[in-house]
Amino acid sequence: MVAPGTSAESCFCRACEISHTLIMKLITSKILEFFLILAHLADIFAALNNLNQKIQGGGFNIIEAEENTKAFQKKLMLWKRRTENNNFANIPLLDDCVRSKMYLESETFLYPRN
Repeated sequence: MVAPGTSAESCFCRACEISHTLIMKLITSKILEFFLILAHLADIFAALNNLNQKIQGGGFNIIEAEENTKAFQKKLMLWKRRTENNNFANIPLLDDCVRSKMYLESETFLYPRN
């Protein structure tokens, strides 16, 4: 049922505008989520690469390699607890992306406020 004084065409156009806005929000949200995951993985793999270079760099015996590996495992558990509390201080790329995401979400061009 079309309201008095409005055409079916204008109602359709408005519905298209609303659906376009919703679709853009969904796409933007998914893209931002993807970059957060990618940043988190990049930070973890950078830490793993650093550990690998330490162990394979020479001058290490098996005991030191094991100590470094156990220390890294403890760091992972610490980082997990911190990320569960939204503390990303030890995960720099993720921290930057989260800050950028919070900034982008506050921008009206990305998420128009009604």
